[in-house]
Amino acid sequence: RDLNWAATARRGRPLVNRHHPELSGDVVIALDVFEDGSAGATEAMARAARAAWALASVHLRANDRVGLAGLGGSTRWLAPANGRRAKYQLLETLLRIGGDAADWGARAPGPERTAVPAAALVVALTPLHDERTVATLQGWQARGRSVAVVAVDTLDLLDEPASGGEALARRLWSVELQRRR
Repeated sequence: RDLNWAATARRGRPLVNRHHPELSGDVVIALDVFEDGSAGATEAMARAARAAWALASVHLRANDRVGLAGLGGSTRWLAPANGRRAKYQLLETLLRIGGDAADWGARAPGPERTAVPAAALVVALTPLHDERTVATLQGWQARGRSVAVVAVDTLDLLDEPASGGEALARRLWSVELQRRR
């Protein structure tokens, strides 16, 4: 079945075609854009967006198909694709997600279901501030998707605690983030 008849006829000896498994895969980047109302929320989202772009660029160079799911407000979904056009669509969707997040403000409903391909690797970029993101990622994992979570650190965006109560609140918040991780 794998005999290359044209090459065999030219060379006068049997030549067989070698088959290599497909090395590209599907990667879905889930970007958490739920706003918590804090002053550093915009910077946290910008950090996650820059990380998403860097991750997508690396996978697109490796000929992987890259998709994007924006979780927050109204969920944005870009199906996995590869190539130059996919790169520009991905960048446009990232910019649109950032613009939408600025408009959503406090009215952020839960994420809708997105059709993540069965064999896709889901890489979530999140500060883990919203339980809805954690629930969505757990749901994808329960449905058999491979999920990797990159926690975007935002503690450096907070002002220094002005009182003992604020310091205690920050420690409690750190414990809650550890629990979510």
